[in-house]
Formats: sequence, C-alpha cells, structure tokens
Amino acid sequence: MFFASLLFQTLTVAAQVLPYHGGLVVSNVEVTTIFYGAARFQPQINQYYAALTNSPYIDWLSEYNTPTQKIGRGRLVGSFSETSNIKTHLVDNTDLHQYFVNLIKTGKIAPNANSYYALHFQQGISVDYVWYTNGQPSTCTTCSGCGAWHTVIVLADYGISIPGVPYLYYGVLPDCGGSTFDHVSISHELIETITDPAGDIAALAAWDDTNDTSGGEVADKCEFGTNSGTVVGGDGVSYTVATGWSDILGKCIVSNPSIPPQTTTVGGSTTTVRKTTIFTTTTTTTVAAVKTSTTKQVVPTTTTNVPVVTTTKKSTTTKNSAGTAVGQGCTNYGSWACSYSLLCSYGNSGSLVWVQVGSVSSC
Repeated sequence: MFFASLLFQTLTVAAQVLPYHGGLVVSNVEVTTIFYGAARFQPQINQYYAALTNSPYIDWLSEYNTPTQKIGRGRLVGSFSETSNIKTHLVDNTDLHQYFVNLIKTGKIAPNANSYYALHFQQGISVDYVWYTNGQPSTCTTCSGCGAWHTVIVLADYGISIPGVPYLYYGVLPDCGGSTFDHVSISHELIETITDPAGDIAALAAWDDTNDTSGGEVADKCEFGTNSGTVVGGDGVSYTVATGWSDILGKCIVSNPSIPPQTTTVGGSTTTVRKTTIFTTTTTTTVAAVKTSTTKQVVPTTTTNVPVVTTTKKSTTTKNSAGTAVGQGCTNYGSWACSYSLLCSYGNSGSLVWVQVGSVSSC
C-alpha cells in the first residue's frame, strides 16, 4: 500500500500536462456496442473493440491510475442492433439520455462501474451536441462541425439507483462515410472514457487539463500532431489507433514497451481471443487543425470525409422564459427556456416540441 501511494504521488508530481482532479476512471473497461439503425461494419467494429481492449494499447494507461483505482485491460462484453423507432435526427442530452434510461428500465442493459456503451449510428443519422460558452448554449451536428464524443449520464437525475454505479458512460460515434469505419475516432473516445469518463461535468473530472478550452483529455492533447499510429491487438492483428498523451514519456504514444503485458481474466480464468482477420486498416487522412476558444475541430485537407472530433465542457447557466411547458410546440430548433431546463427539439411525432433536460418542466 505504501509503495502504491508513493508511486501515485510521484506520478502526480510529474503530471504537468494532464493533472488529476479526483474523479473516477474506468478500471477494466467493458464495452457494449449498440448499432443504431442499419449501421455498417458491425463485425469489424466488434473485432476492433475486442482486440484493442486486450492489448498494449490499454496497458500504458496504467500511468493514469488513481489512489483507489488501477487501470487494466478490458473486453467486449456485448453487442446488439437497435432497429425499432429509429430517428434520423437526435439531440444528445435529450434523446440519447432517454434512450439509455429506457434501456435500463426495460432490462436491456445493466451498467456497472466499468461499462462503456459505444453507440454507432447508421450513415445519414445525425446527432446534435450542445455546449456552453459564457453561459450561452451552442449546437453542432455530427459530420457537420463536430464528430465523435464521449459523455456521461448521472443516473440519479432520472430516478435510477444502482448500487455502486452512479453514472452511465457512452460514446457517440457517427458514420460520416468512407470505405471503412473511423478507427481513430473510436479509439480516441475509448481511451478518453477510460481516463476521464465523466469529464463533461467539471466537478467529476479525472485526468484532464481543464484549462484547455479546446479539449484537455488524453487523446485531445495529440489531435493536432501525430494523432494516429498502429498497435498489435490481442488477436495478433495490427490496427490503426489514436495516439494519447503520456505524462511519463512526455509525448504522444500508442503503447509503452516498459509496461509489462497483461492478460484479461474473467471469473478467474484467462481469456483467449481467437485470431481472425476480417478487414484491413486504411491510411489515415492528413488533417489540418483549426482551434477556437470553445471547440476543437479537425478539418480534412483532402476530399475524403473524415469526422471531426469535438470535446468540450458544459457549464451551468441560467435564463428565464415564460409560457412554455414540456410537450408544447416550439418553432426555433435548439432554443432554450426555463433556466435551460427545456430544449426545443424533435419529439416522437417528428414535430418540434419543448423537451425537458433540467429540473423545470414549465415556466
């Protein structure tokens, strides 16, 4: 115990780029893929997660252990396709929150502290992301201004109580076209979920440079330099992955040879991943960085459609409106009311209505 404590103190002293803020990490990530609509590349994506979570790509993240948690290898634990009630346009903190709440209440998923739900969308389905700048909300849409992201749901906000599981972690992973899936965005969100799963809520941040308004998580720090590399997965196949910042080595890496290899154990027995080659990786498109004070975007320099990875932080705001209530019609998509508790969004009927995202249902 003393050695572990001393090691952690040594690492935190050296951690000048990604400081630790006291939040939770994901110790042994358990990935469940959810394919929303007719999502492409489903077998290949599942193979990718299974291979990466049981590989040196995860081993080196142990430098971001905390005093109470150790990061080790994980696994792919489940996968299913969502084919009913498919919407072509969704809002993250309304539609997706309610979607996951319904999955829990119907018993389709049972999250634990290691769960990460990777939500992959059919090509053409868009999701809006909302962030705040100086108390004012802004919106961008997948494949148009922003790409993949990971975020968190505070389960208590929806009346859900699971012992030892206060949060649900998930990733939004669109299909913006191309001949294969976006390896870099998927792995980017995976390692950021492990090291800073609830970082969208500043009070819950783990390893994150919260002073970097363009994105301060482990993969964000490498997005505008050498943002990808290759690593051999647990199945012996080489995969393209996003790089992540190592405070120990002071550079962007995909693995650290000095970290001993691990094995994944389930129920006391070592798991073996059978080697199968289903697909081949493609050359990563060169990108040029564009930074603003509120978002981080990667704009393709070629005609290839490369998703933009956007990671931003939300803050609490206040605003007063009157004469609105949940379910009432509204006219300006993305507008807010009731101290930012109501958002004008698409309801089940496809028309614009006020949707509750905060504590106030009418005003």
